[in-house]
Amino acid sequence: MNCFLRCFLIFSALLLLPANSATAGIDDWQSVTNKSAIENMAVDGDYLICATNGGVLVFDRINESIVATFTNTEGLSDNHPLRVVVDNNHNWWFGMSNGDLNFFDQQTREWRIFSDFSRLTIHDMVLNGDSLFVALDIGISVFLLSKNEAKETYKNLGTIPVEVDVFASLINRHIIWVGTDYGLAFADLNQVNLKAPQSWENISTDQGLISNRVRAIQYFHDSFFIGTDIGVQRYQNGQWTNYSNLPVSQTVQFFTQNSDLYVAMYKYIYMFDPNSDAWTRKATLSEIISSFYVDSNNIIWIGTEKAGLFKSDPSGQELREIVFNGPGGNHFENLAFGAIDQLWCASGPELGKGVYQFDGIQWTNYSAAQQDFPSNKSTSVVFDQQNQVWIGTWGGGVYRFFNGKFYVFNAV
Repeated sequence: MNCFLRCFLIFSALLLLPANSATAGIDDWQSVTNKSAIENMAVDGDYLICATNGGVLVFDRINESIVATFTNTEGLSDNHPLRVVVDNNHNWWFGMSNGDLNFFDQQTREWRIFSDFSRLTIHDMVLNGDSLFVALDIGISVFLLSKNEAKETYKNLGTIPVEVDVFASLINRHIIWVGTDYGLAFADLNQVNLKAPQSWENISTDQGLISNRVRAIQYFHDSFFIGTDIGVQRYQNGQWTNYSNLPVSQTVQFFTQNSDLYVAMYKYIYMFDPNSDAWTRKATLSEIISSFYVDSNNIIWIGTEKAGLFKSDPSGQELREIVFNGPGGNHFENLAFGAIDQLWCASGPELGKGVYQFDGIQWTNYSAAQQDFPSNKSTSVVFDQQNQVWIGTWGGGVYRFFNGKFYVFNAV
C-alpha cells in the first residue's frame, strides 16, 4: 500500500479518536476535496482563480492545467470560499462561507485570515482604491486594505428595511450601487455619513424596476444594466428598457470584455449589441452557470454549480468540459482499502453522490447520473477475501463490483 493511501486511512481513523489522541501536526496532512461546484472566479494573468465548494483552485488557461489548490490544510480558514477578487498587487481576497476574509499575499506566498465578518454571509465583494466593499446579510461594509480592518458598515440604505441582505454591488465613479430584495440603493461616496439613511436614494418597482430582487448590476455605455430574479433591464436617464428575448430567469452575473457586455442567466450566456440594443445568445450549457469569464480571444470560461469548468470556442457554439481529478463529492460515509492500493469511499445516504475510487493517483467516480452506479445513496464499502469490493446502499440493496461492472443483490 502506498504512503498516501496509508496516510489517508490513518487520518480517517484519527477523526474518530478523542482530540488528545490525534497528535499529528496539521502540516502532515492534506485535505482531499471535490471542487466541482465553482462559486466564483477571478483572473490573475493567465490564471483563473476559482472559489469552489472544496477550497481554492488555480487553473492555467494557457496550458489548461491545475497549477495549485488550497484547502484548510494549506492555510484557508474554511474549505468553502464564496467570492474572490484580485487587487492591484495581484493579491487574492476570498470571502468564505464562515464570513472570514482570507488573503493570499503574493510576496510572502502566505495566507492571512481576517475575522471581521465572521458568522455573517458574504454575497459579493468589489474593490475601490484602498477599500474592499463587502456585501453582507446585514448591509454593505468597507474593509480598508492598508489597515487590514473593517471601517464601517452601512445598514440603513434609505427606505429599505434595516439590516437586509445585499446581493450585488457596483461602484461607478464615486457612486456606490447595491442590490437587495427590496430594490436598488445608491449613494455618493463623498458624503460624510453613509450610515444615515437619508444619504441613500432608492429605486424599486414603484419607479419601473421589473422586480425588487436585484442580483447583479453593471455599468456599460452610459447605462446601468440591472439583473433581477426574473430578467434584465437597462436604465438610462430615468428610462427603462426591457428585453423580451432574454429568459425569465435569475441573473447570475454581468461581464465586460473587448468593449462587449455579457450576461449569464441560468444555463445561458448572452452578448449585448449596443447598436441594435439587443442580446444574442453565445453559449448554452446543460448545467446551471455560477460564474464566467471572457478572455481577450473571446473564449468563454464557465463555472457551473455542480459540474466544474467549461471552455467555449470564440463563437461560443462548442463547449468542452475541463475535468478535475478528485472525488465525486465532499461527503465520506465509509472507507475501505483493497490489496492492490484501491481506496473505495461511500458518499452517504442523504447527500450521496455514488461511490468514489482512488488508486493513489487518479479518482474514478461512479454515480446514477453517469449511469455507472445504480444508487447514489451508498452507505458502506468492504472488500472480501477475493479482493472484490461490496457496496451497501440505503434502500437499494448490496452491490458487488466485478470486472468493471456492478451486480445487485436485493429482495426484488
